[in-house]
Amino acid sequence: MVRAWITLACAALLTVAIVPAAAANPLPPGSPEASAEATSFFEALVWRYRQLIRYADSSRLEQVVEATEEATADEVRTSVAVRTVIEQGRVEVSTGSGRAADAVGAGPKGLHRLGLGRTPAEASLGREIDLTLAPHLGLRVLDEPLRDFRPGRSAGFTATQIERITVDEREMIRVELRSGGDTHGEPAAVFGLTVDPESMLIRRIEGSERLPDGRACTTDLSIDPEYAEIDPAAPPPPAGTPAALVPAA
Repeated sequence: MVRAWITLACAALLTVAIVPAAAANPLPPGSPEASAEATSFFEALVWRYRQLIRYADSSRLEQVVEATEEATADEVRTSVAVRTVIEQGRVEVSTGSGRAADAVGAGPKGLHRLGLGRTPAEASLGREIDLTLAPHLGLRVLDEPLRDFRPGRSAGFTATQIERITVDEREMIRVELRSGGDTHGEPAAVFGLTVDPESMLIRRIEGSERLPDGRACTTDLSIDPEYAEIDPAAPPPPAGTPAALVPAA
């Protein structure tokens, strides 16, 4: 179903390209076949991000939370520049004002980087903030990156569909994730990940979800990767995780 190949672009950079066969003719969202295809592709993404030893990107997060019908809460619009770095085993997320968690008072500034000076509650909040601003990093750091793609979604996520799309005259792959609801009802959250099939890096994340207070929230994260390296001696993915990956001879 999914055809994949791995090529060594240079001594320190491994480029993974995956072109799902079903992406050209998307199956109905939520069907077993579509979900299996999308899940396999998502697992390939997880493997890709977990092999990164050096990575950096600059992104722009645009988020809108609608006002309540009773006008007890106003519309909230957020636009923030975010920078993500993976270096020497550490993952850091920062905004223009500094460390992301510091920007919202999740702990004393300067201590997050060292992992010091935080209570467990502060550490948990800081991690949740990082993954809200840079959800693609969840593929690297979460034990269950698909189920826990979005903080606070107890129902978890499933991959439901993949399709080919064109962005600025370039072919991309879009994988859709859903949480809650079913194929006949409205899901509580839907997120689309736009992936460059040559680098296997996420370039955009768009989502819509219903917050616990009932308000609708839309998210649009545009991601501009600056560099990405993996260990050329890194072992291939375990058999079946993802099963679609086949190293080139």
